[in-house]
Amino acid sequence: MVKPRNGLSERHKRILQFIVEYQRQNGFSPSIREIGDAIGVESTSLVNYYLNQLETLKFIQRERSISRAIRVLRPLPAEGGSRRTLSLPTWQEDFLAFPLIGRIAAGFPLPAVPQEITEDYEMVHVASTDFPARVPRDNVYALEVQGDSMIDALIYDRDIVLIEYAQDANKGDMVAVWFDDTNETTLKYYEPEYDRYGRLRSVTLRPANPTMQPIKVENRPIRIQGKVVMVIRKYRQ
Repeated sequence: MVKPRNGLSERHKRILQFIVEYQRQNGFSPSIREIGDAIGVESTSLVNYYLNQLETLKFIQRERSISRAIRVLRPLPAEGGSRRTLSLPTWQEDFLAFPLIGRIAAGFPLPAVPQEITEDYEMVHVASTDFPARVPRDNVYALEVQGDSMIDALIYDRDIVLIEYAQDANKGDMVAVWFDDTNETTLKYYEPEYDRYGRLRSVTLRPANPTMQPIKVENRPIRIQGKVVMVIRKYRQ
């Protein structure tokens, strides 16, 4: 989490110091994953946020079309030196926070996550510039993915999905579904089928993994709990 403050945070400094030391030892720049590992951050979005700020303040220069292309332009200001204060946007302005309320299966259904959101939940932070502008921010929560059924949609085990709460969905939407009879949830593509009178006849919950079978739902109570609006990739060891 980025703490609200002006100037370079300790994490900014650690990133810059790590890049300098890594380049000195290896002759080339570290990867985003290696930077994240070094500062204890799993989110690529968050690492990129820090790097973008360092670039804005002219500490580094990046070539985004080339892997490991970070050029250090100037060292860190000396502690207690006379350099002017560098101003960075505050965390409140640049980040959005969403409650991480549990896990959801990308595979076989898992026991359902809690439905009441309280202040006790861990918060997931996303750069506001990365969040879809069309989505109401007050209507979103986060779930950790468990399973591999959505890997062809580039959603992997332990990734975080941001869910816009909704009770309806269109064909092809990726949705969080609740099975009322077993109190379980799953993450799948939503494919409803209607009869000639426009009444819902059945629903196919389709995975994005060719090795897994879709779930055909007929005469079984299910509820849509929301639609996926964003995926946050997590590093893996």
